[in-house]
Amino acid sequence: MVTRKAILIGAPYSPQANSRLSGVTKDLRFMRKFLESHVGGNWYPEEIVTLTSPTKNEVRYQVADAKEDYVLIYFSGHGYTEITRNGQIGKVCLRNGDLNGTELLSPNSSKQLLIVDSCRTYFQGIYGFDDEFEIPDLAYFTGSPTRHKFDEAIQNSPDGIKIIYSTKPGEVSYDSRRGGIFTQSLIRSTFTLGGKFEYGHPISVEQTMVTTRRFMKANDEKQTPEIALSIGQMTVPFCYDINQKPLKTIVTRPTNKRQTVMRKREPDWISVTLVVVLFALILGD
Repeated sequence: MVTRKAILIGAPYSPQANSRLSGVTKDLRFMRKFLESHVGGNWYPEEIVTLTSPTKNEVRYQVADAKEDYVLIYFSGHGYTEITRNGQIGKVCLRNGDLNGTELLSPNSSKQLLIVDSCRTYFQGIYGFDDEFEIPDLAYFTGSPTRHKFDEAIQNSPDGIKIIYSTKPGEVSYDSRRGGIFTQSLIRSTFTLGGKFEYGHPISVEQTMVTTRRFMKANDEKQTPEIALSIGQMTVPFCYDINQKPLKTIVTRPTNKRQTVMRKREPDWISVTLVVVLFALILGD
């Protein structure tokens, strides 16, 4: 039997940032609903763990305990990029300190997707969608084959790790009271496919990111999400096209924006090395 686990981490406040993000709670709820929908692969509630304002040890425990065939880790909160003599390190901020982004990866699973919705500078900005978006009820209809399809995809996929960041190094990731702009755009974009593919067609992580970037550009969002790291040949899809009607383009407007500290972009060799070593250890077991 194929096993899977999702760990959703929300850290709306950290002493370092000294500000609370109003959209983190919405992000966690939104991501859970997406995963449980047929578009997101019809995850069972018991396969999803939600951590709200966790400590570093609580996050480490849950990550280390993830031994399933496929593990998805999602983080929403403050973050920044630390510049060192050897390169740069992506950091995420928790209520009692920071973790390297790569510490969110499990050492016990060979197929993982890490999604980080945070700044890669020091402060989180504010931006906003004008409307409230909810996942359509149609996404939960009975009889969808996506649960079985997703399990098959996990079983047949080669090993690998992919890391998605909501923005490039040196850029801000925006938040609003309705949720993080990247998280909102990522999930909204999966409902803009509108039956472009055959029923139940898998949409890869790479295809999803292309659609998300287009969606954000159409809405004049000021950040550029990216697949920051890809190791191995993992082919587990991000979502499925279940023939939803396309959503109309939503025009956004700025509400407020905090001053940010921009950092020069350099190769993230430290993170790359850590993940390569981790992946080698996983495959060596």
